[in-house]
Amino acid sequence: MTNLISTAIDCCRSPHLSLQLAALRLFHGLSRSVHQLRTTFNDTICDILLDAIKSSDLSIVKISSCVISNIVLEFSTCRTRLLSGGILGILLNFLTHTDHDLCINSIWALRNLSYLSVLQIKQDIINGLTIDRIYSLLDQCTDEQFLLCLLSLLRNLFDEKDTDALLPLFNATKLLTTLQQLLEKNHPEGIHREITTLIDHLNSSNNPYQQRMSSESMNSTCRTSLFPEYVCDEMDQLDCS
Repeated sequence: MTNLISTAIDCCRSPHLSLQLAALRLFHGLSRSVHQLRTTFNDTICDILLDAIKSSDLSIVKISSCVISNIVLEFSTCRTRLLSGGILGILLNFLTHTDHDLCINSIWALRNLSYLSVLQIKQDIINGLTIDRIYSLLDQCTDEQFLLCLLSLLRNLFDEKDTDALLPLFNATKLLTTLQQLLEKNHPEGIHREITTLIDHLNSSNNPYQQRMSSESMNSTCRTSLFPEYVCDEMDQLDCS
């Protein structure tokens, strides 16, 4: 494995696009393994990915975003390095990119980044997105895949320990009203399920016993449905070639 990783790193530094893409696809495959995230991905690979995602070649940027979407999870050794390298700002900028897959990869990465994050990271995500933009997306977004990721991101932001700190930023009444209106729209079952779970959790925030029960349910669902075996299956269906 050591020789393989060294070869892949050399390929990433090659002037040949085909070798760069092949190496990044290898890293993408490895990034789907919890063991590899904890052992193989080091600062050198993080720096390569931070350079690759700034590439002028869209194919390089897209496959890099696929890898980064996986390695920003809370148990990854890369999270701190990527954050210090400015990955949050890069992902936020990609949300308005003309390439649809890159937009989805970016909101997916933000969702993964928010999962079990410290409060400061969550606040940075909210400040980068802005409250107004979040409300606008909830009200006007017609892309079901993007909307599902956005709702999942909100679920991760409002976990049990941070709800009291973050909910006042949104105005609880306004947020619940917006979610209820969204629930009444003709969306697929998966989106309705995300909305219902989020509404139940927010409604329970003033009831300690109900909050405990709701939060346990939400966290369990989050762990199993959003991160099945820590593999971003939905994202992997995108064309990252």
